[in-house]
Amino acid sequence: MIYFAYFRLHLLARPANKLSFFAVLSIFPLLSLSLSLSLSLSPSLSADLEAAAKAKSKLSSALSTLSADDAKVISSLHGQLEELEGVSSHLPAIVSRLQDLSSLHVQAADFSSRLASVENAAADAERLLRGVEDALGAVEEGWRSNAEAMEKNLAALDERTKGASS
Repeated sequence: MIYFAYFRLHLLARPANKLSFFAVLSIFPLLSLSLSLSLSLSPSLSADLEAAAKAKSKLSSALSTLSADDAKVISSLHGQLEELEGVSSHLPAIVSRLQDLSSLHVQAADFSSRLASVENAAADAERLLRGVEDALGAVEEGWRSNAEAMEKNLAALDERTKGASS
């Protein structure tokens, strides 16, 4: 773990990447904690101490070349990291909740699309029903006019047959 931190610090300590290096300075307390944990757990104590000493010397040499603007940026980043340190313990629960909400969101989107398709089907059924009602109204009107024409024709036929028989 110390080797990884040292390697990371070594990469970020390049002169072309000063700002990233200074952002790493704010995690130096975590490096110290990691060092203390590895001191109690690691069998190669001297190698860990050497790596930490090298990292510290690189940090010290890089700190001497800081401008005032870089120092302000580092200070503000360090303050932000300290503020966010309390949130880090809640991140697993937040991530879990977001995953649960993601699945609920997918279900809601699926329900929404199904509801939209049902509403479209209902609107289509309404249009079809209006068309059928209009057609039925036309058939009824045609039936009435045909019935009236038949009655007139039958009445005229009756008169002709009465006139022809008399």
